[in-house]
Amino acid sequence: MSGVLLNRLAVVLAAGGVSLIASLLCGIAVVPCFRRLGFVSRESKKGVAHARRDEVAMGGGFILLLGVTLTILAFTAFEQIRRGYALCFLIVFWGFGLLGFLDDRSKVLAKGYAARWKAVLQLSVAILFVVCFQLYVSRFVRDAELAGGPSRVAMGDLGVITLPFVGNVPLGVLYLPFIIAYLFAVSNAVNVTDGFNGLAGGTGAMTALAYAVVSFLIGVYEQNTSGDTGIGRRMFALSAMSSAVAGSCIAYLYFNFHRGCIYFGDTGSMALGAALAFLALFSRTEFLFCVIGGVFFVEAGSVFLQQLSVALDKLKDKALVPANEPARPFLVAPLHHHFEHLKMRELGDRAELRAEVRRCITIRAWRLAAVFAVFGVAAQYGLYRSWPALYDWSCVAGVLLGAAILAYAVYTRFRYDCYFLGPDREDPTLLSLYRGVPWTFFGRRLYEVYERSGIPLSRLGYLEQRIGLLRLLFSRIDARTWFGLVHFEYAERGDPGTCREHYQLALSFWERVPREPFLVAGREDVLQHMAACYHDAGRYAKAVESLETLVRHLDGQAPARDLARRVDAIQAEALSRAEGAYAEFASDHDCDDCRQRALAAHEELQGVFRLILQRCERVRKSLDGRLDAVPDERAALDSQITRVRAALEVAEDRCRRLQPAPAGGAA
Repeated sequence: MSGVLLNRLAVVLAAGGVSLIASLLCGIAVVPCFRRLGFVSRESKKGVAHARRDEVAMGGGFILLLGVTLTILAFTAFEQIRRGYALCFLIVFWGFGLLGFLDDRSKVLAKGYAARWKAVLQLSVAILFVVCFQLYVSRFVRDAELAGGPSRVAMGDLGVITLPFVGNVPLGVLYLPFIIAYLFAVSNAVNVTDGFNGLAGGTGAMTALAYAVVSFLIGVYEQNTSGDTGIGRRMFALSAMSSAVAGSCIAYLYFNFHRGCIYFGDTGSMALGAALAFLALFSRTEFLFCVIGGVFFVEAGSVFLQQLSVALDKLKDKALVPANEPARPFLVAPLHHHFEHLKMRELGDRAELRAEVRRCITIRAWRLAAVFAVFGVAAQYGLYRSWPALYDWSCVAGVLLGAAILAYAVYTRFRYDCYFLGPDREDPTLLSLYRGVPWTFFGRRLYEVYERSGIPLSRLGYLEQRIGLLRLLFSRIDARTWFGLVHFEYAERGDPGTCREHYQLALSFWERVPREPFLVAGREDVLQHMAACYHDAGRYAKAVESLETLVRHLDGQAPARDLARRVDAIQAEALSRAEGAYAEFASDHDCDDCRQRALAAHEELQGVFRLILQRCERVRKSLDGRLDAVPDERAALDSQITRVRAALEVAEDRCRRLQPAPAGGAA
């Protein structure tokens, strides 16, 4: 390597070192500042992090913004980076960073911007950058760089993209819209990746280091073939800028991954995405970035596929689709949350293990990012050595690796979160619930027994066997709902002696499902079956609770009045049982069994009265806001509320009397 190239390499390494030190110093000032300000997101989480609130401050993006900016300004002052390149970079870098900061600030106050407004703001910043880019390139770059002759077009003409097996493709007037779309896509790809400590920062560091090598290789090619050209100087400048981004990301990891005291927020993730997109555009490696930044595009691809699945589901005719959770390619998106969700299920969703699971996923993502970076550098080395086959097949290998990761994630979703009913493998006359899909792959079963039922297969009717067996259920909620229904139907048609046992087994499945999914999926019948099972077991309060859930859901519709009459019938039965048990206890105060039966009956009655009182008060409150409410209706409801309160007081008083006397105390 010549002395000139050694000097260029020294500049690149120095840029990384200066950025690392500058970012560490900025972090020492930034971290306590944002923690003191309480710059913490108040936005409620969705999906795997539902109802979780952040405790760690945002603002880590300013470590990246300040560290990289100071480094670039310093190297621009020493004429190692051209002022125009630095200006274009800082416009898009700070533009997206400040846009992310505005979104972070709105999360501190309430909730973040709506997706459509974020998209509008991002496109506005991208358009501003395109205007500056076009003015600068047309005036200062293109003429100077093309002065060496047509040979310079192959490696340096901005506006031409290189595709594997195709070669150079000039976009012409479409290049400017392409830049806008490219900035939007890359910044959002990095943004969705920023989910765990160190995930976006470490992956961004790997990608930026790869770009430092790639742009340096292009610069070496220009130096060796054409001497000191404008294209070569641009590539060496981009290599130094890439090194600065990598050094700043590594410094950020000290505060984020090692200490966990701050995280990027949208400020850092969007700024990092814009910086990487700038490096790809100015080095004319737009497609190659899909390989080098493969982790980012895999994460973005998972979000796209999930949203596409949701959009297609909305087009279905709901009257023809069963009331189950629809098939989704992933449990949740982006992809890192999919793997987190699967692992936490395996470990029992213990909160103390979540941090370790996330750390393991992050480190694996770093390893994948390193593999993608190797493919990208190998591809660029193929162009450097005039080996187009190496470029083509390295790109293909990177794309196939990304597709394989997505395919594996889809496989894990269907393997570990799909369920179906089928004959038991050990005793085919009985039913079992399986997890997985009812297929084999090279002799290996893609399913396992999840729960055995002990229900004879012959108890299912012909239609139930055709519809229910081997039918994929795409969530544990669906699986538990269906298996509970199998037990319930068996109890309804089976031996009266085993009826109660299967009612309890049905409840054991249904009680593990929140009420809301039943209502969202249109399975009101399940709640009515639950009420029947509770009623059969003498758990009147739970029966009323299930029916009251339906009453609230139907809210004034005709079926709600029928359900209210069923609640009144259960109330009457619970009252009769409590009165009978209390009379039995009154005749024999020394009978502990009588005391326990009376206490249990009155506790159930007390729960029933409370639920009925809540419904009456809710209806009474709604009448206050209605102008068409009849006064007699209000008076009747007030009278009912008074009676229920009086009955509740009596039940509570009797429960106190029926409590066993404390040891050593008076009876």
